[in-house]
Amino acid sequence: MQQVDKFFVKKTKAQDSETAPQPTLDNEPIMNDGHVTPPDQPQLTGTPIDNHITPNQPANCDNIPIQCVNVNGKKKEPILKQLRFQPCWFKQYQWLHYEESLQGVVCFSCAKAHRGGLLDLAKCAETTFISTGFTNWKRALNKFKLHEKSSTHRHSVSQLSQLRLQGTINGQLSKQILEDQQVARKGIMAVMTTMQYLAGQGLAIRGADADSGNFKTLLKLRSGDIPALKTWMQRKTDLTSPDLQNEMLQMFSHEILRNIRNSVQTHTFAVIVDGTQDVAGIEQEAICVRYVDESLNPYEMFLGFYATDDTTGEGTANLVKDALVRFGMPLEQLRFQTYDGAANMSGAYNGCQAVIKRDQPQALYVHCGAHVTHLVASSASSSVPLVRDSLSLVQDLGNLNKGSGKVKLIFKRVASNIDLGGGDTPEAFQAIKPLCPTRWLSRCAAIKPVLSGYGHVLESLEAARDELAAETATKASGLLKRFKDASTLLGLQMAMQVLPLLESLNKSLQSTSMTASGMMDAVDCVRDELKRRRSDEEFNLLLGRLNDSVEELDLEPLRVPRQKKVPARFTGIGAAHQATSVEDYFRPTYYEFIDHALQQLETRFSSDDMKTYVSMESILLSTELRDDAHIVLSKYPEVNTAYLESELPMFHRHAKVSLTSLTQVVTHARELKKEVRDLFPSVMALIRLLLVCPASSAEAERSFSSLRRLKTWLRSTMTQERLNSVAVCHIHQDLLNRIDMDAVMHDFVSRSEIRKNIFGNILA
Repeated sequence: MQQVDKFFVKKTKAQDSETAPQPTLDNEPIMNDGHVTPPDQPQLTGTPIDNHITPNQPANCDNIPIQCVNVNGKKKEPILKQLRFQPCWFKQYQWLHYEESLQGVVCFSCAKAHRGGLLDLAKCAETTFISTGFTNWKRALNKFKLHEKSSTHRHSVSQLSQLRLQGTINGQLSKQILEDQQVARKGIMAVMTTMQYLAGQGLAIRGADADSGNFKTLLKLRSGDIPALKTWMQRKTDLTSPDLQNEMLQMFSHEILRNIRNSVQTHTFAVIVDGTQDVAGIEQEAICVRYVDESLNPYEMFLGFYATDDTTGEGTANLVKDALVRFGMPLEQLRFQTYDGAANMSGAYNGCQAVIKRDQPQALYVHCGAHVTHLVASSASSSVPLVRDSLSLVQDLGNLNKGSGKVKLIFKRVASNIDLGGGDTPEAFQAIKPLCPTRWLSRCAAIKPVLSGYGHVLESLEAARDELAAETATKASGLLKRFKDASTLLGLQMAMQVLPLLESLNKSLQSTSMTASGMMDAVDCVRDELKRRRSDEEFNLLLGRLNDSVEELDLEPLRVPRQKKVPARFTGIGAAHQATSVEDYFRPTYYEFIDHALQQLETRFSSDDMKTYVSMESILLSTELRDDAHIVLSKYPEVNTAYLESELPMFHRHAKVSLTSLTQVVTHARELKKEVRDLFPSVMALIRLLLVCPASSAEAERSFSSLRRLKTWLRSTMTQERLNSVAVCHIHQDLLNRIDMDAVMHDFVSRSEIRKNIFGNILA
């Protein structure tokens, strides 16, 4: 049987040779006609038979032409007799088909086969039953019987039967293919959602071998509830190889990053950068951006980790600029940059901030407030020997407890045998740990357990001195002697006068909602409290609590140490001051500790760029535009000072209350209706400019915690591409859960013709 997709129809001699497409026959394939009809005979090409699935056998045969026959023989006067088509013939010969265009009947099977080009091999084909139409009713029954027994008719019926059978098989195959594609789509969707879950939770994907990891194990577990997944996993190619895992993870991360880019690229933004080494010793730079939306809500978004071996200011600046270009964030929209105080980042000439300022002078540098507070606490603690030595003893005590299991058992035994009082529990001794000089909120957490259980610490050290081996006993004996000295307790109590305030400030600065203006207000609040504590009254209260503890714990009381005679050249004609009492001797030390913290807060939280920020904030808080506003704001094109001059007084009058801080201004602006807010475009632009300034680089620091969870010793061979994809998914779990998985799967399938054949049209 011959079957083609395109065809041509041969025309009669009276027609030109132009080709024309033919309509299909009852959903059967279009085929070549291949039949030529004499010019004086009608042709079945393009006739209504193409629109019939079954033979046309009308109940009323009156429209069928009548045949006139001369029954008078060869006589001169003919006698005509009318012969009609009999309706019973339709029942007797069901293949008869009345074709109105031919005004006759044809064989439906032969005509159909002829139209489909299936009679090319047939011999002695009768054109009257195929294309010209039969109208000889006188010999109808005889001709019908002969045609029904002819080889042409039998061949036509056989060919059409095979053609219909083939159509049925194709339909069944198509239906089966669609069913297989639906099963495949459900299976791959389960695979992708499994990968989505593991990436969001930051769990390891592969295990010791290909089938023991979380990914394959979870797929096997889910296949019990998802039959399509079970069928999919039985395939030889289930699309779960490591390369395809990386492709899925990359698609998830790219979808998240595209959403972030679309949110940021219409606003000015700030960049936050910090670096650390991963478990494999590779330097990883975490890059984050901060922006403010139309509702004045600030957001800090992690963009990714970037491995680098060039940690100089120039190298880091080039890395930042390259990342911004890749994300489609113009450098012209960069307004602030926040880093730690390392020389390669904060250097005035060759630091990262200085290099970026050469290309974008509007990008003011803000030293991370949390890092600054940490530096203030470290500097203040190390500047006073009494406090420094006391904290060092806490460090040694923590190391002893951490490094010896027997010491831990002694601490637990003491805790279980002694009534701790004051709400303490045996777990209090387990909280004793060493200081961490690089962590922000660790000093108070290490000092408080020692102060709250000071007597029990002494008891435990005595037991360790008497029961343990020589080396550990020696360390315990030395610590016991120092902790029995009241000066150690005084140093810890003095530290708790300053460090909790600094650590509370540090913790508040790590909030995403904290602004640089709020940071300065918080610093002023801490500074005022330190000034209040710098008084004789506060020192006397501290000394009174110490004396009570000395009597209760039987400590060696405070005493004035032997003092050196001051040379005359340092005192002049007057006598040198010599402390005669404990109060006179330790009071200057107490004041020195607080004064150093105050001086550090004053120095480290003031810079030229921060002064520029304060000037912009003062312009916003003024009821009239200041004279220097044009100079300060001239380099920020988003703030139109000409409009600001008229908008600012109206904005303050509309508030009906005095706006004395950026927080009050933002609160008032958020309460305005959008239509009213649109009256102050320049004021809103200035507010967003101030809000976009980060108070700290805590967002980048938080990403380091995710890095520690993702790239562990057991996952140290993870590639940079996979690490970055997993990190973006893990840190932005909320965005990962909101991505359109159907669109992601459509993208995944459209990348390969083989996948298109397996999964079909995903969006259908």
